[in-house]
Amino acid sequence: MKKSAIRRSYKNLASVCVGWFLLVVSFGSLQGIVSSINHEDGLGFFSMACFYAGAIVCPFAATIFRRWNTKPVLCVLTLAQIPLVLSYAIPRLYTVLPMAFIGGIAQSVAFSLTGAYLVWVSVILNNAKGTTTSRYLSMAFGIYYMSVSFAPAIGGICSTFILSMKFEQKYHRYLNCTNSLKSVIDENITLPNISIGCGPDFCPFEQADVSQFETTDIVRYCLLGFYSLCMVAATVVFSFGMEDKPSTCQETNQIKHQLKLQDNPNEKYRMTAVLRSTIYVMKQRRFLIVAPLVFYNGFQWAFAVGDIMKAFGGCVFGAEKVGTFIATYHFATCLSSVCSGLAEPRTGRKVLFMFALMGELFPSYVEPAMAVYLMFRSFGHITGFGYAHFLCMNTKIYATGGFCLVASGFVAVFHQKPSLQIENLNTVKA
Repeated sequence: MKKSAIRRSYKNLASVCVGWFLLVVSFGSLQGIVSSINHEDGLGFFSMACFYAGAIVCPFAATIFRRWNTKPVLCVLTLAQIPLVLSYAIPRLYTVLPMAFIGGIAQSVAFSLTGAYLVWVSVILNNAKGTTTSRYLSMAFGIYYMSVSFAPAIGGICSTFILSMKFEQKYHRYLNCTNSLKSVIDENITLPNISIGCGPDFCPFEQADVSQFETTDIVRYCLLGFYSLCMVAATVVFSFGMEDKPSTCQETNQIKHQLKLQDNPNEKYRMTAVLRSTIYVMKQRRFLIVAPLVFYNGFQWAFAVGDIMKAFGGCVFGAEKVGTFIATYHFATCLSSVCSGLAEPRTGRKVLFMFALMGELFPSYVEPAMAVYLMFRSFGHITGFGYAHFLCMNTKIYATGGFCLVASGFVAVFHQKPSLQIENLNTVKA
């Protein structure tokens, strides 16, 4: 019986990782390249800001998780992101921004469901093997993050290949980012001349000379078609690979909420209960002290995949080389995930992944905790992508570095306060 439970748990973990691998191959590559291929008027930046604005609704993910089974909801949410990919075929503000908002809602809910699902898998493994939950919690999230970190690297390589198949290179001079007047620079201008203003001197809102790469329509359609097929494949993996919300999971939820729901069993389905649980998580000191790092996680991600890929990649070398930058960056993050997972049993830290830490800090409120984590990280994404079009690169470098120091200081305090790292069950209330 235990062997069967272990085998099914590893199968569920593998299905989640493979499905998200395919999903992130698509979206992870898209958000790294969209700021370059949709430079005009900052459409690429603003679409990503709208995407993560939609992610703010993720506190309601707990309601969906409790009302319906995880697998069908995850499949529907994956398919709901395809319209966003297709909207970039003919990029317009009135089509891209609404689709980005809807896609953000879908992915944030899917991400929250996945976090709760991985926590459940780690609990099953713990019960089957009789070891500590934190060990398998770190293992599950380590494998998951390794797959989603490695996925954009593969996506970047594929994007580079597609963009290099057939392209038309034009360098444009913009009087400003809202002026549609363009003039083609002569082909004999050398790279040092056209790359003036790139890198740390890149100012998208006032740059007079911006080297820009334009893809042909056929290349754009091939690229977006590849991303869409990856999302369809992810849906197939979720459908046939994941185990659909077993009865043991329902029993676990009943035990978690037994005290607060014994008078009214239907209370757990009410939106007010979800809001109370969400507010409860946000009020706890153990969350507030790590909240700056959660915000910085989204802020730094927007800086990396938006500003750096555009200012140091597309601006200097052309959009067809951005995929190489994406691949290199995510190979490094994948290596970091592997090293963090291996270091966990040797450092004395219970968990080294922020997403897993939320499940460890709030074991009785897993779904709301994951949702609050995603909401605060989305605030960081919105800030990072939203202001990217209005500040110069050197200013953004100092802002990102400064906020990193502030967030690190809060985390240092967190690790020095063991009382903040344990949920006091005597004070749990909705």
